[in-house]
Amino acid sequence: MMIAAKRFHGPTRLLAPGPRVVVGWKRRVEQKHFVLRQRELNYRIYTHFHPYVGAFSQRLIQKSVRGLQAMDTEYERNADGTFVPLPNSTRVTLTDGTLVTLPDGTQVKLVDGSIARLPGSVLGTTPNGLRLKRPDGTSADPIFEGKPVSLVDVVTVMRPDGESATLDSTTSLTLRDSRPRPTLFAELFSLLQYSPNPEEVDPRYPVKDVDFTSSGAYSDYNWELFYHVPITVAIHLSKNQRFDEAER
Repeated sequence: MMIAAKRFHGPTRLLAPGPRVVVGWKRRVEQKHFVLRQRELNYRIYTHFHPYVGAFSQRLIQKSVRGLQAMDTEYERNADGTFVPLPNSTRVTLTDGTLVTLPDGTQVKLVDGSIARLPGSVLGTTPNGLRLKRPDGTSADPIFEGKPVSLVDVVTVMRPDGESATLDSTTSLTLRDSRPRPTLFAELFSLLQYSPNPEEVDPRYPVKDVDFTSSGAYSDYNWELFYHVPITVAIHLSKNQRFDEAER
């Protein structure tokens, strides 16, 4: 190995050359697999206030405890005494037994070929009953008769599992019931106030009502007021042999 002698402002230094380094590119072929996952995000709006605290207080003052306890079962009625249906509450059963809700404005064809529109032509003969009025003014009770109905136009509904389903005139439906409109009920949104894209925002908008659902902000309060408290009082009266009062 060659040794070079160099002088740097002082004694001579012997330098040995180091290893030779070669810089370059090394080619390597790799196969990589990628998985793309697409997620859809939608929204549902809930209320976080109790809309009827004032009404509860006034009823308690005016009609005592019994009047307050009756508020969750009071419904609006028509002039003929029938119940006013709750918006978007007409339920039907599909051929596979799935229960879905038809939107307001849906036209249904009865067995005799007459057409009725929901819910304006629907009158509840009982709190959960339906009476459809034909164009000629006569009435039909499809729930009592147990006869199927069909749709006039294509309608998209939501199944219990959250998936949408498209129904057409070939789909056989059986009307199940409709819910009556409580006296303590009011809508918070209208199409003029709020009209979002239904593919992104759940169309089940919040309303002002006495909410007993598991997702309600004040459901626990309502359950305590209208169920647990009366049951506790009734049990206490029954234990003290005051059976007539306990049954009220």
